[in-house]
Amino acid sequence: MPGWWQYLPQPLQKALAGARRARDLSAEAEALAGPTPAPEPRHWPNRPTQAAVEDPWGRAGPPLAPTARVEQPFVFDFPHGSNLIAQPRAGFGLHSFTQLRLLADACEELRLPIELLKREIRALEWDVVPRDAAEPGPAQLAQARERLAAPDGWQPFDVWVNLLVEELLVTDAVAIYPNLQRGGQLGELEVLDGATVRPLLDRRGRTPAPPLPAYAQVIKGQVVGHWDREAFWYLPYNRSIRHPYGRPPAELVILTVNTAIRRATGRLAHYTEGNIPEALVGLPADWSVNDITAFQEYWDALLAADEQRLHRMKFFPVGGTGQPPVHEFRRSDGETVVLDEWLLRVGCWAVGVSPAEFGLVPGGGLGGAGFAEGQADIQYRMGLGPITQYLKGIFDQALAGWGLPAVAFDWVSMERQENALKQAQVDEIRLRSGVYDLGYVQEREGIPEEHRPEAAPAPTRPTFQLAADGGAAPAFFRQAGWEGYG
Repeated sequence: MPGWWQYLPQPLQKALAGARRARDLSAEAEALAGPTPAPEPRHWPNRPTQAAVEDPWGRAGPPLAPTARVEQPFVFDFPHGSNLIAQPRAGFGLHSFTQLRLLADACEELRLPIELLKREIRALEWDVVPRDAAEPGPAQLAQARERLAAPDGWQPFDVWVNLLVEELLVTDAVAIYPNLQRGGQLGELEVLDGATVRPLLDRRGRTPAPPLPAYAQVIKGQVVGHWDREAFWYLPYNRSIRHPYGRPPAELVILTVNTAIRRATGRLAHYTEGNIPEALVGLPADWSVNDITAFQEYWDALLAADEQRLHRMKFFPVGGTGQPPVHEFRRSDGETVVLDEWLLRVGCWAVGVSPAEFGLVPGGGLGGAGFAEGQADIQYRMGLGPITQYLKGIFDQALAGWGLPAVAFDWVSMERQENALKQAQVDEIRLRSGVYDLGYVQEREGIPEEHRPEAAPAPTRPTFQLAADGGAAPAFFRQAGWEGYG
């Protein structure tokens, strides 16, 4: 017993002694009652759960149940009821076709590159060639040239292309009505105003497939007809996944275009309304407002018949004595061309024209004399190349629809001539080095036998005989002291 046991009362000692001798039946009771269920954990607001303790980075959780099940995904999240809107380009947060045309016409920094690219495309030569491994006859090639000479049946090819490229660069809403004939064959290709066309969408946001209508034409705010994809060609050049319309250059640089228009408007006001006076001339301080007004009217009347009156001086009272001061305004931004050049560069880049076409080239250094020589390739990659390929696809589709699937459209451009010049230079080098002979080049170019020159001595590879005495060695090696190499 512990030492403190003797200090307890006798009845308490007897009770405690009996309790120590009692048998512990807690194990048997737990076996009869079964395992005790663990209490459910209580989630306190600021106390981490067991899952959070085991996974401190958290979990993504189960996905949300779909509210509507679809077999195929949507192309994009188009506005609800977009086919009920008649106005083209409305409902997608885009600028209207009217705004795009006004911007392209009012901004000379954008209109000039557009006109330049149109002229360059009109100046390109074209022809028809066999498609891939097909062998069309002369009659098919002649028929293809005749149909393409006037795609709409009455306008020349370059005029027709000019209409199409204008729509492409201003509204990017190229619309062609192919005039389907009986049997599904194409007729004349009429270029329509793409600003009157409203593309329709199916349940997934795509252009509906035939026989469902794909396009609606809106005239004076009213829908006048529907057409499917085969009976109507709507071909935006710079398409976006967010809407069925194209994005023309004016929309790509909308802020720069607005800056250029406002700058031109301010400059025009400077030369028409005289909102910036040439100078302020001080008058005696004791003159009243009526005196100044009377003198101003007198002065203006003296210059009323002069065009320069628009830049007249202004008078104002000053204090003190002596000669009245004259304050002239400085001309800085309004009289420089740095901003004009930058605006024109942005317009060129948006359209796909090299700024060098307008004389905007560096003045010296690495970008000086040799800068303009490399602009032809840049011009082709920026504007001519992509747009001519786009037009080629339209003409190839038209030729197939005209029953000429074995014929393909081809541009006879400067690019091919440059490639021919490079190939001729390579041939000259390889002929001189003896890689192949002249007959190989003639066979590759398909030159007929009657047009080939008579047998000419084949060029031989130059050889050098290096002798130890230096007598037979070339003068260059003798001067360099290399006579000893044999």
